Amino acid sequence: MVDSTETVRSGTLPELDGHLAFRISDRGLHYMPEVLGTHPGTAVEAHTSSAADGPHIWLTFRWDQREYGVHLSAESAWQLKEQIAYLVMNHYQGDSRPDAG
Repeated sequence: MVDSTETVRSGTLPELDGHLAFRISDRGLHYMPEVLGTHPGTAVEAHTSSAADGPHIWLTFRWDQREYGVHLSAESAWQLKEQIAYLVMNHYQGDSRPDAG
């Protein structure tokens, strides 16, 4: 889901791998690996933004070969992270974190 006008090189920090092994564009933007959805043809990806007015994150959602994006401020990105964490930990079918055992 990388903008086709950008050259992207692989790059990770030694301590980051798997779902945190980001790619770095020629503009220095960090692209996280795609997270596949459970519905066929769906995925989501996050990457840093070059917005001049502060830190922002692009969240891109793919569904059946269409892409949709939302540009989040750092505050909104943290709110979304906390909402997702809450929903996973408090799911009516039980704590569904990978390490919840």
